[in-house]
Amino acid sequence: MTYGFDELIAHAAYSRSLCAGTVLGSGTVSNENFREIGSSCLAERRGIELLDEGAPQTPYMSFGDHIRMECKTRDGQSVFGVIDQKVVSG
Repeated sequence: MTYGFDELIAHAAYSRSLCAGTVLGSGTVSNENFREIGSSCLAERRGIELLDEGAPQTPYMSFGDHIRMECKTRDGQSVFGVIDQKVVSG
């Protein structure tokens, strides 16, 4: 993330009142070297492809696709377990 949460909060508070309980979200947080190690979401990936290649190459997810996500600490411990979902029609 290029800016810390302290800077995001300061920027938001610059132009508006933030009362107790205000929730601020940063959206997806990519790595500075996203081209080498990946990005945080499909929309971001497609935006990078648009800038780099002139058109998105990565498709959005479709019905039947699976997504598996797991976050591990440096020593290999699972942070929240595995999230494994299939995209289905509502």
